Amino acid sequence: MVRRLASPVPFLAALLLVGAAPAAAQSRLGYVSVDRVRVSGGGRVQSWISVLDPDGIPVAGLDASAFAPTWDGRTPDELTAIPVAVRDPELRLTVLMDPGLVRDLGGGVRGMLEILAGRAGPNDRIRVATVGSNGRGASSPLAKAGDLADRLQSENAAGPTTLYDDLFREVRALARLPRGRAGAVLLVTRGVESGSRHAVPEVLAISGAYEQHVPVLVLLLDSGGATESERLAALAQRSGGSFDKLDGLDKVIEAAQRAVQRLRGAYVIGFRDPRWDGKAERHVLEMAVSVGGEQRRFSADVVTSEVLARAWWQGPLPLVILGVVILLALSAAPLVWRRPLIRLVVLNGEEKGCSYELYATPVTLGAAVGNDLTFPAGRVSRNHAVFERRGSGVELVDLNSENGTFVNGDRVSRRRLSRGDRVSLGGAVELEVRG
Repeated sequence: MVRRLASPVPFLAALLLVGAAPAAAQSRLGYVSVDRVRVSGGGRVQSWISVLDPDGIPVAGLDASAFAPTWDGRTPDELTAIPVAVRDPELRLTVLMDPGLVRDLGGGVRGMLEILAGRAGPNDRIRVATVGSNGRGASSPLAKAGDLADRLQSENAAGPTTLYDDLFREVRALARLPRGRAGAVLLVTRGVESGSRHAVPEVLAISGAYEQHVPVLVLLLDSGGATESERLAALAQRSGGSFDKLDGLDKVIEAAQRAVQRLRGAYVIGFRDPRWDGKAERHVLEMAVSVGGEQRRFSADVVTSEVLARAWWQGPLPLVILGVVILLALSAAPLVWRRPLIRLVVLNGEEKGCSYELYATPVTLGAAVGNDLTFPAGRVSRNHAVFERRGSGVELVDLNSENGTFVNGDRVSRRRLSRGDRVSLGGAVELEVRG
């Protein structure tokens, strides 16, 4: 059993993916929409608002004075407005594509990824994968997204097109990101689905189950027989994403850029309604946005059950039950307490600072998804090494990896580990034994 501990990620300065719009665009107001609404305890409302100019480019540089919301006909209190790219300065974007579309686009795949990388911040990252690839994919800094084109085109997914299973997996991974990192899925598909165990409601549920909400941006190529158009449109709308139905491959690059621009150019508008009625079935949010002397209004019908952030366990009775359970658990803790066999800390890469406690062996390491500890680095073999119990200690065993397993700089086939030892997997992943 492996338990992952929280990583001490420092707060980084805000890095806007969408640069300042030209002065001419700033003075024009084209389109305003309420993408998503979330209501927490005490009637605190957060709404994600897209403000676009007539060319579809997000309008940057707005503050709370540009927004005038009304909630159920009342002017709310404590209005705030924060750009999404400031609230969550680091972007984690997953691009999920049909294998057939990857082949048909050819060099257009690289063009699309390079366009998405055009205004990336230094800490933004991208993952690319194909539908039906069973979790296989590749990641890199978003600024170097074009380098993943060849990797994406080499994927030959076989078997059923488990569209919603793949969406569920990718959305779940992004929903677990810590505060300050925004995740989104860009799906490029012809809408062919067969054999998924999950469905749209499950993808929506997992997209909002954690601290971060994950929007799904859908680019649907109209092939004349796409049976999933309505479901994908509903998924995009209810997840706070976007939906574009395209009539040709030549529209993919522009549509992908527009979708991500809108995602990062939105604003999070917060306010409080002191007369919030959580028992009412519906509420109405009206938003007036003023830019350069122009004004646009938008009205959204909000279903209470779909926007409540307050979970059932936040009531008084569950808290009392939880307190009793905690007291019983603390009294029984001395009887069941187990010390970890070994504790590992990652010294480099995207997971730098993360730590793992190993309570039982064997524990496998490698690039393949089926390992207990997965490190998808280029020099790490699919099944690279394994931790085994030997007496009162733990040994590291190399599994005939191509680039070798090293302890304190020495290539080993088997080595008993001690506190302070440094483990290297192919020179790509560095771990330190602490305890």
